[in-house]
Amino acid sequence: MWIVLQEMGITHRVEILDAGRGDLKSAHFRALSPRGKVPLLVDHVNNTTLAESQAILVYLETASTFPAAILPSSPMLRAAALVRMRRTRARSLALFLTLLVLQMRMNESTYLAGVFREARRVLTSDTEKTDGAAVAGVAATLREELQRWEGYLASPSSPSAASLSSLERSSDQRNPWLVGFDLSAADAFLFPWLALLVRMGFRLDDGTLPHLAAYYHRLCDRPSIVKSWPPHWLTSPPQTLFAAL
Repeated sequence: MWIVLQEMGITHRVEILDAGRGDLKSAHFRALSPRGKVPLLVDHVNNTTLAESQAILVYLETASTFPAAILPSSPMLRAAALVRMRRTRARSLALFLTLLVLQMRMNESTYLAGVFREARRVLTSDTEKTDGAAVAGVAATLREELQRWEGYLASPSSPSAASLSSLERSSDQRNPWLVGFDLSAADAFLFPWLALLVRMGFRLDDGTLPHLAAYYHRLCDRPSIVKSWPPHWLTSPPQTLFAAL
């Protein structure tokens, strides 16, 4: 969401919390987010507090006090963007279809998140990190998931539901972003997981994922990414946990 705020040009202040220090369990934070969820948006102007990335995104998109949009203006491209956000989490038929496809893409980035967490669990397990079959299994699953995103960037294809193919084809295969010619919330949701993979030692530049690697570097050059880069990443060396994957 930090990237989204930067891209939308919204004046904001970021407070970085440390779960290991217990920040997410503090009485002050739980008063704002009873379930201890992050990210958390506190809008003092409109007296609104929201947790969960999807809820925050919809709020930022629809609240008239904010200066810019982060989703494509085209209904078809907006639908595809939201689908990909859910796959890096209806008052009319058109709106219903938009939300349907959007939800699918949002789920997709959570798939990558789940694969990342499982790989990290195996590689830090005292019993599994030395198990060649277990490591090879998570490596294959991670590569398979990244190949899906490589495919979207190289030549976007239909998701499993054939009825959505026309929405998928609306994304030109030469587009530099996941949906359309402009960066969207789908990119903002996927990038942090790619950055975390690279931070943990995954070799995105090994030549097997050329479109995804080029996409990652394009994003790294954007001012919003530079400004939202985790401060502790600037002062500590990258890790090697995922180097073998």
